[in-house]
Amino acid sequence: MTAELAATSRAKLAGMQNRSTFAPADAMLFTYDDPKLVSFWMKDTPIPLDIIFLDAAGVVSQIEPSAPPESIVPIESARPIMAALEVPSGTASSRGIEIGSRMVFDPERCIDP
Repeated sequence: MTAELAATSRAKLAGMQNRSTFAPADAMLFTYDDPKLVSFWMKDTPIPLDIIFLDAAGVVSQIEPSAPPESIVPIESARPIMAALEVPSGTASSRGIEIGSRMVFDPERCIDP
């Protein structure tokens, strides 16, 4: 799976806003220096996304499936995380990603948005 890296504050704030397409194999990876509680919203994001929250070991601690487009309702992590992965809606289910799954990601191999 190819991922764009949202490592800067600006990239994290923009996320997938104002994009009308997102290839099924694509993703956006949000990384953090230390475990922290995070919040996402879908304002100005016209496509539904799955948001996958990962702990420091890369274990999926929470999945928010099909985050509704254009919503300003915050989607919050239930516990501190080290990364979050946004993927097209339905990707988590179709790839068998569930709570407890371990994901390996390499920010060095991500694409800069």
